[in-house]
This record gives sequence, C-alpha cells and structure tokens, in this order.
Amino acid sequence: SRPDWVMDQVFELFDNLGATDEQLDFKVVYASAINGWATLEEGATGTDMTPLFDTILKEVPAPTADPDGSFQMQISQLDYSSYLGVIGVGRITRGSVKPNQQVTIKLANGGVHNAKVGKVFGYLGLERHDIAEGFAGDIIAITGLGELKISDTVCCPTEVEGLPALSVDEPTINMTFQVNTSPFCGKEGKYVTS
Repeated sequence: SRPDWVMDQVFELFDNLGATDEQLDFKVVYASAINGWATLEEGATGTDMTPLFDTILKEVPAPTADPDGSFQMQISQLDYSSYLGVIGVGRITRGSVKPNQQVTIKLANGGVHNAKVGKVFGYLGLERHDIAEGFAGDIIAITGLGELKISDTVCCPTEVEGLPALSVDEPTINMTFQVNTSPFCGKEGKYVTS
C-alpha cells in the first residue's frame, strides 16, 4: 500500500476543488477491510474496526432534523414493486411517519394531492425491512402514495410545505474524433471499424 502517496493525492484533490482550511485538516484512519481492522497510527495493525467507528461518531455531524415538527420528507429516489407499486425513498427532515397515516404530496411542479401511507420500510445495510414508524433523520421507503416523482415532498396535511427541488446535473459525454491510423486503413474487409 502507499498511504503517503494517497494522502498527497487526496490533499491535492481537496485543494484543487477549493476546500477550506477546516476541510483540508481531515482525520485519517488507516484500515484493511479484508482483514477487518483499523488504526489511527500509520504502519500499525489494528485489532478491529473500532477506531473507524469512533472517528465517524466523533467527526461526522448528526443529521439536522426536527423530530417534534409535523411530518416532511422529500423523495430522492424511486423504486417499484409489482406487489406494492411505486416506492418512494428519502430522508425524513421533520416529524415521523407510520403506516396508514394520511399525508399530502406537494408535487415538484406545484400540484398537491392526498394519499395514505401503505408500508414504511427502514434499511439495515442494503436490506429493506418493515418498521412501525420512521423518525426525523431516518432514510426510509414508503408505499401507497400513487404516482411519485423525484423532488416531490410528502408532508402532514395540516402543514403542506414543499422543499426546494433537487437539482440533477445534465449528462455529459466526451468524444474524440481522429484520423484512422490503422494499418488496414483504406482496405476492404468483412469487419471494418473506424
């Protein structure tokens, strides 16, 4: 491994992206996922992943969410089940949600319609499982809302407030046009590429 080279590359990348001094002063955890260990000291071998988890808990801020407000969640991803229909995935920014709860969907285009939550799913790793209630800060999936689009806001009927629409970067493509310099250039053949 090349930890010094990797550190230089990461620092240079952050610097080129215009990172602040606080961002450039990032914490480093040396780890081997294959061997299941992490350590804070270069060259040392750890015994478990505790240093990594402790660093995450110490350095990464908790999500900003209002647990006491009325329910609000923005749809950031869509899924589909032939049994359940459209599944909306997002992070709860305010309040909580339970199955069979009445909600209002503020569409990204300005429209509004009412619905009833079918199922509420939480995540454990990559697996989705039924939960009795989703709370502010949780990433959940909900069903029963009918047609949804990314950026729609699902909220409490008494406080219908849409969140700003998510912006999706335009797709880009890079193409290079050049002269064919192949030794078979200009020759006839069954398989010809340019």
